[in-house]
Amino acid sequence: SNGDDLLNKLPTFSPDFIVLDLDMPVESGLKLIPKIKKIKPATKIIIFTMHEGEGYYREAKKEGANAYILKSDDLNSLPGLLSRIKNGEFVYSEFFKKDTKTKNSKKFQFSQKEHEVLTMIVNGFTAKEIGERMGISKRTVEYYSKRLKDKFDAENIVELVNRAREEYFT
Repeated sequence: SNGDDLLNKLPTFSPDFIVLDLDMPVESGLKLIPKIKKIKPATKIIIFTMHEGEGYYREAKKEGANAYILKSDDLNSLPGLLSRIKNGEFVYSEFFKKDTKTKNSKKFQFSQKEHEVLTMIVNGFTAKEIGERMGISKRTVEYYSKRLKDKFDAENIVELVNRAREEYFT
């Protein structure tokens, strides 16, 4: 139903897999990944989403997801995928393996820190929260934020978030 319900019920059962979407009520799937891993580190997390943005894919992998599958993928091979995931392989959509689908990475060149800051801004984290998660000062986060606004030609954070969602996290 939603992320809070999942986190509350998780200690009472031991699933082999948890399937999350990025768009979930209450809390995004990206924010849930580390919380689930803290409670049930052995549980494999599968992101099953419509989002083809390379930024989302990279962030899900970084947060500890074990798979990133697009809803548009052919799911006939799902049993085999589950076996590969269970054996520790990171499984991801064929979409990200195709050279023709790298428009996002070519259009925008970001440092790893810029990508992390952008992802957290888009997911609603404050500068203070981003700083705490990354181990940097709020002022440094604001510096990265300014650089990102310049790269997206955005006047403010709202424009940055909207443009990042439209142009980078499609």
